[in-house]
Amino acid sequence: GPESTHPLSSLDGFVDRSFELLGLPHIWASQSTELFRALLWAQVFLAAVTALFPSPPLCATNWFLYFSLCLRNTWLFFILDRYFHFFLLISIFTSSPSPLVGVLAGRIQLLWIYLDAGYGKVTDPLRGWTTSPVPGRLPALDSYTRHTYGARVMYTLLGSEGLKHMTPAVAWAEVVLAPLAILASLAGYKRTQATCVLALMGLHVGIAMTLNNTVLLGGVACSALCLLLPTSHVERRYDTGRHVSVVSTIAVVAIAAACLFYELSPLTADCSQDTSILPFLLNNRWNVFTSSETYVTWEIAPGLLRSGNIVDIWSGGDVSYDLPGSGAPCTSTARRGRWRSFPYLKEPNSEAEKHALWQYLCTEWNTKNDDELLKFNFFMLQADVLPEMEFGPTIKRKIIEWDCWHGIEVVESEVEEKKNKDKDKEEKENENEMEREEKRGENKFPVQGKITKKTLGGYKIINEL
Repeated sequence: GPESTHPLSSLDGFVDRSFELLGLPHIWASQSTELFRALLWAQVFLAAVTALFPSPPLCATNWFLYFSLCLRNTWLFFILDRYFHFFLLISIFTSSPSPLVGVLAGRIQLLWIYLDAGYGKVTDPLRGWTTSPVPGRLPALDSYTRHTYGARVMYTLLGSEGLKHMTPAVAWAEVVLAPLAILASLAGYKRTQATCVLALMGLHVGIAMTLNNTVLLGGVACSALCLLLPTSHVERRYDTGRHVSVVSTIAVVAIAAACLFYELSPLTADCSQDTSILPFLLNNRWNVFTSSETYVTWEIAPGLLRSGNIVDIWSGGDVSYDLPGSGAPCTSTARRGRWRSFPYLKEPNSEAEKHALWQYLCTEWNTKNDDELLKFNFFMLQADVLPEMEFGPTIKRKIIEWDCWHGIEVVESEVEEKKNKDKDKEEKENENEMEREEKRGENKFPVQGKITKKTLGGYKIINEL
């Protein structure tokens, strides 16, 4: 929505002016939802035209528009956006009449991506990508691949022991396959080259099937890997004997040098993604998922409507504190993609920032529904990752209580805060007692789907809305 599309006015004194310059098209269009959607459709049409008739001006325009789109919200620049940023930039050179420099830049970029990602995994001090992680942690694949039906199928076929041994194989595949593909290309071993590239593509397909919100990322990664394929078209078009563009060479070397300077120079150590343009342009690190998860999180937002009904305005359904999903427990069924980061964008520093962030949920609900939202609580829920595809009991943490009518945060008094802490402590003790009873076999109810006093306590908080 327009309310969350531009660095907030309270930050204007600290924000790099280049945000406004490079983000001008989408910041300007964000003043109107219809205008913004029209710009997005125009962007999609331009991307389709560029795919059919690639040229440096069209590729440069695509890169600029995508970069402008990312600057609408400075905290939502993820690994997917980094892929688009660098490979749209490289496409400017690969679409030129002398594309050799662009292709070499693309292959070097791919080499760096997999070396950086793989090295971070194999050197994890917690040994998350080995068969024997530190106590309290599971092998990375056992902790990540849980939330889709594809993950459940893989677990059924391999079991925890199979996932344990598959974990280091995935990490070392990232380290080894990309360098091996490039060496095979230089030596003329096209079959080995193709095998390495197809194996990397298969890795991304597997990730897309077993992890939520990774399908688009996998598609972009597989598209980029086409630069490494030894097809006759590629080898003929990018033969090393062709003319090398001096301008392209200078541009690519300058970009690479700038990325290296950003990473190593103490002058850029304090550059924040909130206030500087440099992290968007030059951050070229890919060391994500470098260890195993110890817990999963999800969110709910029970809200009080004018009719007196209580609904979860985050999912639009009934309020439930259980781990969402059935068959394949999923921590992102309510809202996918970038919405998952909404409540964790940035710790608000002022009332103006809080209002811009949380009042949006009120506006969103009241725009779509006749029953007016008066106020809501926003909770982050957490459950530990346990062996055998199991999860621990739910832990609840209230992020904020927001009054939509007045547009302000509801702050508890010290007496109420102490009362709620005592209540949480009592609920925790009761929950521990119930768990001890279950272990002794004294509980008459099945463990799965049990209703604990922790859950009931959550509903007490709702009733107090």
